[in-house]
Amino acid sequence: LHNIAVYHDGVMRCRDIEARCVDGRNFVPPPGDLVLYLNNPFDEQVMAALVDSVEQSLQVDQRKLFVVYQRPMHRAPWDRSTAFRQVHSSTRYVVYENIGS
Repeated sequence: LHNIAVYHDGVMRCRDIEARCVDGRNFVPPPGDLVLYLNNPFDEQVMAALVDSVEQSLQVDQRKLFVVYQRPMHRAPWDRSTAFRQVHSSTRYVVYENIGS
């Protein structure tokens, strides 16, 4: 929350930033274009449930959705997803974009 409070990039292109601390198995993505930033928050079982929830949300609200996964220790559910494709990766992070966005 502190990072959001002090965020500024000179132009403040994005003012709609929200942090949520929730059980990944119960997370329901909000509607509209979205970037999910994950800093290795869950084990693979919870991550798989999160991926399922995000995929289901795309069936209801087709939009641009990016996942930025820092320290991707449990990335297999994202890699297996047919709703997402990897658009960038390094040893420290991977970025996914929903297909059809």
